[in-house]
Amino acid sequence: MAFHDGPRYFGLNGHNSSVEWNSLLPAGGGIVFMGDNGTPYDVSMWHQLRCLNFIRRALIGEADDYKHAEHCFHYLRQAILCSADLTLEPLPPNSTQIPFYQETQTLGPAVVHTCKNWRQIYHSTEELSSISSTSGKQSPLSGGAASAGH
Repeated sequence: MAFHDGPRYFGLNGHNSSVEWNSLLPAGGGIVFMGDNGTPYDVSMWHQLRCLNFIRRALIGEADDYKHAEHCFHYLRQAILCSADLTLEPLPPNSTQIPFYQETQTLGPAVVHTCKNWRQIYHSTEELSSISSTSGKQSPLSGGAASAGH
């Protein structure tokens, strides 16, 4: 997958931004139910996206839970280190340091990253999330205090 810069999709602020960010999560928010007892688990990828969305909301003043934001920063830091994407991204010629982002800066030729198939993960998560409705278990994100988080 080639990474693209720019806020065309998934911007920080605005109604469309919230709709787009919320549409990333599968039914149940990423909670899956496994085993005969339907034990609930949170898929890390969805946890990471909920954290990123929480930080986005904090940046635009929609969320102000410092401890939650701190948790998200630590969680995302560890997730990035765990994933360790080693794709080489070209810098401008003769660069001796990483340049700061500039609005006029372009990414140049798209660099292709090797990614997991997140669409398949989405569909599998939805399938495993729907087990909750057949087993009588309720998703922790379906209401109450648990849904107030990320």
